[in-house]
Amino acid sequence: MNSLFKIIFFSVISLLAAVDAKAQTVGKSDSGVINQNGHHDAIIWPNPVRIGELVKIKSSTLIKSVEIMNVIGKEIQCEHNDRLIFSDWILNLKIQDAGTYLAKITFDDDKVIVKKFMIR
Repeated sequence: MNSLFKIIFFSVISLLAAVDAKAQTVGKSDSGVINQNGHHDAIIWPNPVRIGELVKIKSSTLIKSVEIMNVIGKEIQCEHNDRLIFSDWILNLKIQDAGTYLAKITFDDDKVIVKKFMIR
């Protein structure tokens, strides 16, 4: 069981590193948010974030929801934007443990991206 967890964990980390490397090669708009060829992206700031600090998510596209998960996919917190009026969010995280987390961001057109961030 422990070795299966390690395999899954390192696979997820490797995949996220490859996605981050690819994203860094694409040009950025004035807002700092990558948005070329219809692809959506968002910036999580600050990263890493301190326990109890507010997290800002910036996008050039309206955000429908943000789901915070740990690295094995367990949902920790979920916030919905029912009126679809926000493209920039400020989240008060309910997480009290340091570590690596994932933000699953769903946009108004139901496209989804996953961003990695750390809490220290």
